[in-house]
Amino acid sequence: MGADISRQRPPLPGFFDARVRGSLLSRLPFYALTLLGVVLLVDLAVTVPSLAEPVATHFDGAGRPNGWMTQTGYGIFMAAFGIGLPVLISGLMPIVSRWFPTRVNIPNRLYWLAPERREATLSFLKWHLGWLAILMVFFVIAIHHLILMANAVRPPELPHTPFLFMLGCFLAGMAVWTILLWRRFRRPH
Repeated sequence: MGADISRQRPPLPGFFDARVRGSLLSRLPFYALTLLGVVLLVDLAVTVPSLAEPVATHFDGAGRPNGWMTQTGYGIFMAAFGIGLPVLISGLMPIVSRWFPTRVNIPNRLYWLAPERREATLSFLKWHLGWLAILMVFFVIAIHHLILMANAVRPPELPHTPFLFMLGCFLAGMAVWTILLWRRFRRPH
């Protein structure tokens, strides 16, 4: 008796077959990341000037400030961190995968980077890293608004409940992202 074909998983989801690769859907993370980057920059341009000098930017476990920056330094740092790190992470994938394929670290790497699956695998990784970059920009926007809230009171104090909620959302997003990556690259039976 042969294997039940209806129960076998395709090598990668139909999402990355030849019909979809290069389509609007496959570029959605890029467009969303670009839009969020613009939102972050506009948000920073509008809100950073309202912060009192110096800006409390680092807080201890009790929510008391223990690190400070100038308005300009804070604005530049948040823009660089919020745009630069996500772009670096999502932008390195094509370089690493082409020039240093042995550095691509996924479960069952030899299977998924075999010539017949390589293009679909790299397309998925690029797409998936795009969503990680989006999650990171959301995280930076949330941190920025927590810092705005902390600096709106005198003396500055980081609000615990919003911080824990934001951190929980980010960690949940990272967990979902990691599980999806792990599930995608299981070796088919």
